[in-house]
Amino acid sequence: EQLHFQLYNLMGQKVEAAVQEEGNRYRFSSGHLPKGIYLLEVLGREERASLKILKE
Repeated sequence: EQLHFQLYNLMGQKVEAAVQEEGNRYRFSSGHLPKGIYLLEVLGREERASLKILKE
């Protein structure tokens, strides 16, 4: 299934994030992001999930 990822800061602004697919795993780079809390939204064909990410 094709997944789409969107990363947001707590102000609701979309943040650019490069996502790399590695088989059934995904990796994104956060090195360019400032410290803070982010929301990662994962969108599938019929499902949606949100994850809170803390960058320290």
